[in-house]
Amino acid sequence: MARKRGTSGQAVEEVFRAKGRRRQDLARLPFEAKIRILVELQKMASSVRAAAGAARRRPWNAQ
Repeated sequence: MARKRGTSGQAVEEVFRAKGRRRQDLARLPFEAKIRILVELQKMASSVRAAAGAARRRPWNAQ
């Protein structure tokens, strides 16, 4: 028996399309912008590590 494709399947497809568009947008960014994003992610990860009781890691000092 064939299952009808409902809105949840369409929603999943849209999520993957959006993910692909986001990856393309990020790939087009200049190198400096990518480094800024990386440093922000490092700051977030450091905060999460500290909240979990692990040692903090210092983010890069990229300016």
